[in-house]
Amino acid sequence: MADFLHEDEKFRQMMQKSKLTMPFQDFEDRIMQKIEDSTQAKSAVLKDIRISLLFFILGAGYGIAISLFLPEILSSISGIPTEEVLLVFRVTFVLLVLFLFERLLKLLKKYGLV
Repeated sequence: MADFLHEDEKFRQMMQKSKLTMPFQDFEDRIMQKIEDSTQAKSAVLKDIRISLLFFILGAGYGIAISLFLPEILSSISGIPTEEVLLVFRVTFVLLVLFLFERLLKLLKKYGLV
C-alpha cells in the first residue's frame, strides 16, 4: 500500500510539472484583440481600395475627356502646334494610367481580391 501511495505521489508531481501555464494572465484577451484589430484593419484597407478604384476610374475618364476636348479649346500654346501638345499629353496620360493600373492590380492581388 505504501508503494501505491508513493507511485501516486510521483504521478501527482509529474502532472504538476506538465501543467500548461499561460505566459500572461490576459494572454487570451490580447490574442483575441489582435485578431479583431487585424479584421478591422483589413476592412479599412478594403474600403480604401474601393475608393482608390473609384478615383482611378474618375481620373482616367477626366484624362480621356481632356484629350478629346483639348484640340477644340486650344489653337496653339506659345507657338507650339496643338498636335504636339496633345501628343505629349496623351503619352504622359497613357504612361501614368498604365503605372497606376499596375499598382492597383498589385494591391488587389496582395489582399486576394483578384
